[in-house]
Amino acid sequence: MRLGICQESLDRFAFTIHADREPVHAYAEFAAGDLRASWAKKDDGGMEQRLVAVSAPVEEARRMFLDRVHNDPGASVEGAVMALDTASDSWLYTRLRNDMPGYHVALAFAFVPMVGSFRDDGLIHIPFEMMADKRKSVSWRILHHAILRQTAAIVCPQAPTGADACAFLANRTDIVDYLGGLGDTFSCADIEELARRGQTSPSTVIAMANGPDGKDCSWLYRVALSQRSIANKDLLGVTYARAKARHASGLRNRPIWRPLTAEQLAFHEEQINRFAHHLAILQLCWEFRIGLWSCPMSASSGMIRAHSDDEDLSNWSVVVPLESNNRL
Repeated sequence: MRLGICQESLDRFAFTIHADREPVHAYAEFAAGDLRASWAKKDDGGMEQRLVAVSAPVEEARRMFLDRVHNDPGASVEGAVMALDTASDSWLYTRLRNDMPGYHVALAFAFVPMVGSFRDDGLIHIPFEMMADKRKSVSWRILHHAILRQTAAIVCPQAPTGADACAFLANRTDIVDYLGGLGDTFSCADIEELARRGQTSPSTVIAMANGPDGKDCSWLYRVALSQRSIANKDLLGVTYARAKARHASGLRNRPIWRPLTAEQLAFHEEQINRFAHHLAILQLCWEFRIGLWSCPMSASSGMIRAHSDDEDLSNWSVVVPLESNNRL
C-alpha cells in the first residue's frame, strides 16, 4: 500500500490509499478544524498518540486503512507521503505548530511512524536528516503542498488529486529525497555543456550547504546524459527556461495562509526561485531521460570523481533513471 495525504486548503485535507490488491484505490476528504490529537505518557514511560476529538469523516478516513490491515494480514505500507503547509520560513523542513490543523492530521494518521522532533508546541520534520542513513523502515515523508503540486505536474500529471500525487510519490521516494536536498543542483548551462561535448559518462557536483544548526550538510548531485538529450541539445535551454517560468508561477500562485513580514516575503521569493530551478532540472531530466541522482555527502562512499562510473551508488537516490541505451 502507498498512502497519501494532501492539504487542500487551510482546513481541508484528503487521504488516499493506492494498492496492488482490490480495492486498488480508496479516497476520503475531511475537515480538520475540530480534530484534536495529542501525545500522552504510557505506564511504561513511553508515549502514545491519542485522539481527543475526532469527527466522523476523519474517523472514516482512518478506518479505511485500519480495516484494510485487519482484513488483509499480509498488507503492508511501502511508502507514505504528506503534503502540508509549514510554519517554518524554509520549505526544506516542516514545522507544525500544535495550533495548526496539519499537526493534528499528522498525529491522527501516525499509524505509520512519524519521524521528527516533538516539542511542547508542535513537531519539526526534517527530510534531509532521514536521507543520511537511507532508513529501511517506512515512515511518513512530509513536503510542502506547493512543491507537491508542481512535482506532480512533471512526474504524475494524470493524478486526479493532490493526495493521489502523494501516493504516487510514496512509491518514488527518491524524488522526495531530491526535493529535500540542500544546496543547488546542476545548472542548465552545465547540462548544455555536457551535451555539446557529447559526454555520456556521469558528472557530479558538490553543493555546499549548512543545516538549520549551522553544521555542514553538503549535498551531491549527479547526472548522466542520454543519447536523446545529446541529439536534442539545442532544445535543452528553451525547455529549461519554460519549465522554470511555469513552476515559479505555480509556486507563487499557491495561497499563503499566514501573514508574512517584508523580510519573510523576500525569503519566500528566493525560495520560489530556488525550487523553480530544482523543479525545472527535474523536468528537463524527466523529459530527456537524463539520469539524475542525489545524496547527502555524508552518506556517500568512496572518493567523489567528476567523471567516473565505478563509484558505489548504493546510498544515492535515483531521481530519474538513466535511459536504457546508456549504462552508469
